[in-house]
Amino acid sequence: MRSRIVCTALLIAALVFVDIRPADGSPAVRAVGSAYVCAGSPVPPGWVISSAEKLIGRNCPGLTYRIENSAGRSTMFMCNSGKAPAGWVIESTGKFPGHPCPGPTYVIKSTAGQSAMYMCSVSKLPAGWVIEHTDRVPTCYGPRYRIRNPVGQTHLAICSVSPLPANWVITGIGSFPPRSCYGPTYQIAHVAGKTTMSICQRSPVPNGWVVVSWHDSRHCLGRAASIRKMI
Repeated sequence: MRSRIVCTALLIAALVFVDIRPADGSPAVRAVGSAYVCAGSPVPPGWVISSAEKLIGRNCPGLTYRIENSAGRSTMFMCNSGKAPAGWVIESTGKFPGHPCPGPTYVIKSTAGQSAMYMCSVSKLPAGWVIEHTDRVPTCYGPRYRIRNPVGQTHLAICSVSPLPANWVITGIGSFPPRSCYGPTYQIAHVAGKTTMSICQRSPVPNGWVVVSWHDSRHCLGRAASIRKMI
């Protein structure tokens, strides 16, 4: 009980300012607040676990977490035991001085104001975004993805591992340089302003549309459907 009270008090009261230096060596970023809490404590929304270690003098039975507020930030460090705030992605993974974690440490980046960016495949893809390129780099455990926010676009090329946003359809399948994907690349189009379209067999039919005929298509490497908007 005492340790829980101490941790709660620290969470509420220990707002301090710290400098965090990104992995790329750019100037330090001024944090808006940090606190120490016991492992297992709830982490407030928008806060991330930036280090986890056994600290002498802390009344925690196990590890002590240092948590930091993401408000006003664009880049942060996060232990892999933490959860990135909504709208943030994992940009790189590794070990970074000053951020001890039991497992890998992540550099996370906010998608705010971004139309395209890179993220490691261990990251959760932001809602509505697509994967347009895949490669491998030493700073990611596993593939790295280039992702894009399709808002404002009408035609895109995406990797087959990417989810298809609502109201988009697949119009072509193949390899479309300079895109590089592990697997096929899809050409996709938004249905806005259209009443008829030709879509590949792999594509879902949008709500309110119907299939009126089928035909062979070299663009789809097989069959394609002619669809029409009904409502």
